[in-house]
Amino acid sequence: MARDRPVYESYLHPVYGVIGFVGELFLWGAAGGGAFHFARGLRAAPSGARLAGAVRAACANAPSVAGTFGAYCAAFSAV
Repeated sequence: MARDRPVYESYLHPVYGVIGFVGELFLWGAAGGGAFHFARGLRAAPSGARLAGAVRAACANAPSVAGTFGAYCAAFSAV
């Protein structure tokens, strides 16, 4: 009879799971913040430069939203 593979999951250090979780939430914050600030910049820019204003607003504000989401996730995981 051949040996079957064990059913349990392999051991993964908890720190690696936390780092992956923080990274995932950082990416979600970057995507959501980029979309939100793009739409906000598109609406607030003058009529001749709407696309440039939208891109500028997204590039300026999305990293701070992503960092905030990552920090909240790290604090939540620490608790």
